[in-house]
Amino acid sequence: MKLVSRPVSLGYPSHVTPITLLAPGRRRAGAARASNTVVPRTRWWVLLAATLVAAACGGRPARQVDQHAQAESLQQRCCESLTGPGRDQCLAALPRVDDPWVARTDRNQDTYACVARYFVCDPTTGAATTSSAQAQLECVEELDD
Repeated sequence: MKLVSRPVSLGYPSHVTPITLLAPGRRRAGAARASNTVVPRTRWWVLLAATLVAAACGGRPARQVDQHAQAESLQQRCCESLTGPGRDQCLAALPRVDDPWVARTDRNQDTYACVARYFVCDPTTGAATTSSAQAQLECVEELDD
């Protein structure tokens, strides 16, 4: 009996080996790389979408405007419209919050949002008009409800 030195063709293409016949789930090396499949591409898009949503929604707090600084600026500009000692007295009478953490509390931000929303300057006194002050007060009182 003579030994065969080369494989005997059984009618299969040349790239089919006995291993591929025995393990049909196996493929040739490189035939299905991870970058060529649909699942990693889908995962990439899902990851990108989730990142964008997180950045848009949860990346920053909803309140982006510092209401305290805005209201303080409005009041200061109103005082600066005065001249002489009345200007200095008006600026000295402005309420100040020196601690930035206190100024950023929700309660203070809500209070100063009322001031910024309803502030109307009376150029003769350097303070809010009577109707403006009343609207600010009502807004702040509604916060307590």
